Amino acid sequence: TPPLHLRINKLFEATHTADDPELSNAAVAEAVSSSLERLVRDTEIAALRAESGLRFVDSDLVQALAAYFEAPTSFLANKWDAVAESYDRELSVLIHLRESGVQLLAMRDGGEMSADDLMNILQQLPEQQERRETDAGGTRSNV
Repeated sequence: TPPLHLRINKLFEATHTADDPELSNAAVAEAVSSSLERLVRDTEIAALRAESGLRFVDSDLVQALAAYFEAPTSFLANKWDAVAESYDRELSVLIHLRESGVQLLAMRDGGEMSADDLMNILQQLPEQQERRETDAGGTRSNV
C-alpha cells in the first residue's frame, strides 16, 4: 500500500482535465467541511498531502476525502483490498490518458479489458505532445 499522502495526491491529480488546474486545498477543505459539518482548514488538507503528513490522521476526515473524490473508502485505508488496487490502476490510466493528450477513447471489448491491459495499450501509443504541436484541432485516439 502506497503512503497515504501519495494516494491523496493521486486523487487530486486524477480529478482535473488537461485544461483545468488541480483542485486547491482550500476548495477541498471547504467541501469536506460542509460534509463533516465542522471546519476543516486548507492547512489540514495540505498536511495530509505532504510527505511528512499528519502525525495523527482523523479517520472521519479521510473518509470524507474519499467521499468527496468519489473514491472507495478502502483506497485511503491502511490496508488495501482488491477494490483499492483496481481503483489505483484506474486512476493511473486516467492520469496517463490526460497527460498523453488523448481526447477520445472508444472501447469495444465488451467490458472485459482490465486497467492493466488498457495501460499496456496506452504505453504503445505515440507521444501525443508532438502531435499537439502540429494538430491544433486535437488528436483522437481510438483504442
